[in-house]
Amino acid sequence: MVSPSTHWFDLLPTVGLNNDTGVRRHGLFFGYPFEDIEYFLQVEEAILPGKKYVSEGVFSAEEMAYCVFTFYRPEYSKEGYDRAIEIGKQHYESLHRLSDKWELTELAELTEQLHSDYIKRYTADPILAD
Repeated sequence: MVSPSTHWFDLLPTVGLNNDTGVRRHGLFFGYPFEDIEYFLQVEEAILPGKKYVSEGVFSAEEMAYCVFTFYRPEYSKEGYDRAIEIGKQHYESLHRLSDKWELTELAELTEQLHSDYIKRYTADPILAD
């Protein structure tokens, strides 16, 4: 179980992570303490850490978007993001394998949508916390 309550699944499909409301809903879904969610929103570049590496051409937006599947904040270094990208790719592929195994096309679609959304976010202007 990834959420403290199955009723919290209702929070997920209606909002993305590109705004404070989306971040709060995802945080609540995964059971993060509310105080920690609020702190996360106050940290500069909290929503897109590592974007400077895309801007500097160290990683592509597609590569950096795999970091969303690591479920942790990597060490803020090229090596840290190298590891996070590789781990994220493994998790991304695992989600697709599970989708096939369980015949759950929605899982594959959500995985693709999340990756695609982060590619767009890494190529767009920065979104900073309020």
